[in-house]
Amino acid sequence: MFSARKIRDLFIGTDVAVARLLGYWALGGVLYVVGLMSMCLLAWLGIAPWSQVRWQVFASVVGVALAYLIIRLSPRLGLKGSVIILGQVLYAFTCIVGAYAMVGPMRGLAISLLLSVLVFGAFSSTRRQIRASSLYAVFLLGFVMLLMSRLQPERYPPQEEMINFAVATSMLIAVAYMAGRLSELRREVKGRTQALAEALARIQEMAVRDELTRLFNRGHMSEVLVAEWSRRDRLQQPPCMAL
Repeated sequence: MFSARKIRDLFIGTDVAVARLLGYWALGGVLYVVGLMSMCLLAWLGIAPWSQVRWQVFASVVGVALAYLIIRLSPRLGLKGSVIILGQVLYAFTCIVGAYAMVGPMRGLAISLLLSVLVFGAFSSTRRQIRASSLYAVFLLGFVMLLMSRLQPERYPPQEEMINFAVATSMLIAVAYMAGRLSELRREVKGRTQALAEALARIQEMAVRDELTRLFNRGHMSEVLVAEWSRRDRLQQPPCMAL
């Protein structure tokens, strides 16, 4: 019989960093599910072509599965969490911009998903990575807007695409700035937490060891003796002390 802990260790593992990345992966998976459900609904309504939506679903499922494998193997591959998150963000941007080229009049939904993914990346990406990913989104979106306005001007009027590009670019820049600040604050908090942990470790070391000889002091020895006495009562075994 598999216990809940064994099942968790099977799919998540015991590495704390991997578990945290898989938490972000699960959150991203929810965004994928919402986006794909919206795409299928638009295809059912006749707004998006089923043939292209099927490829979008396939690419999204493959991307999510590949991201899971990379995260699970990241300790062996030596990949940092920020690099993995950046790869997920860029892949999600590519899928979303691809959806933008399919949905026509409902393409505003794709822009909102771009902003959500950019905020998602702030949890583990550096400020430089956030800037790079936002620039990638702007250039890719601009290229697709220009392409679709040439190929399907009736569904993507050039004037509307210019306005959409200006609005999307300004929103992406604003969100990228806020996400960068959030990343910096997160790193500052992490640094201060680490400094506090190191200070607490030094205080605990000073509390149990003599500052000159670095030997355990009387207070620590008293705690050890009390613990050994309790163990003797619990196990009914005679204790042994060496001086």
